[in-house]
Amino acid sequence: MIWDSRQYLKFADERAQPCIDLTAKLKGDFNTILDLGCGPGNSTKYLLNSFKKARIVGFDSDDNMLEKARKECPNCEFIKGFAPDDLDTLGQTFDLIFSNACIHWIADQKRLIDKVSRHLTSSGVFAVQIPLTDESRFYKILNELISIKWKKLKFVKNFHALNQSEYYNALIKHFGKVQMWQTNYYHTVPKEMIIEWYKGSGLRPYLSFLEETEKKEFLGDLQSIIDNNYEALSDGKTFLIMPRLFFIAQKQRP
Repeated sequence: MIWDSRQYLKFADERAQPCIDLTAKLKGDFNTILDLGCGPGNSTKYLLNSFKKARIVGFDSDDNMLEKARKECPNCEFIKGFAPDDLDTLGQTFDLIFSNACIHWIADQKRLIDKVSRHLTSSGVFAVQIPLTDESRFYKILNELISIKWKKLKFVKNFHALNQSEYYNALIKHFGKVQMWQTNYYHTVPKEMIIEWYKGSGLRPYLSFLEETEKKEFLGDLQSIIDNNYEALSDGKTFLIMPRLFFIAQKQRP
């Protein structure tokens, strides 16, 4: 399943804000940083601007994203690999492992956390931001549509995130301090652009299993439900509300 960096970056400014907010919460200096799931390099760029003396390595499984990232941040190193298995191939530890809107795609979250902790220095930090898809109106609508009409897509398992308590319990086994919070982002977009947003992320696996004629029908069905379930604002746009979970875990208490 190939990512399309151009589709993903259609909403680059909106996607950037949670990354900026997470970066702003990080205190201290980091000499070595791993950008886990760096995508097209947008998160890497913010890390580079925030920690100018750090050596930053971007890590991602998709060639298209890595090609864009190398152009975006030519002074950083980018490595192709799948987490958690290929983290061992890096052969080093990091002061900070940062992950923006990535780890929810990885199947074994607890194993990932264990692997990450092993690749951090003794006082290293794991900083993460992920969408809370179970709390998203869009995914509730999507799941309802699939259960009623598009049952052939029920087998698609997009996301593997834990809930807040499960994350805390998994993290505290490896980290001395865990800080966690949630933020709702209210993006204002035309209703027809909601699908465009998700075509760059969560809709990709579903669309990959449909023929071209099916894709058109499926997206038409989805748009009709969106039109009926998203309230129009006075300027004709609507709120695309994105609940996001953040955590910062440090191996040793400061």
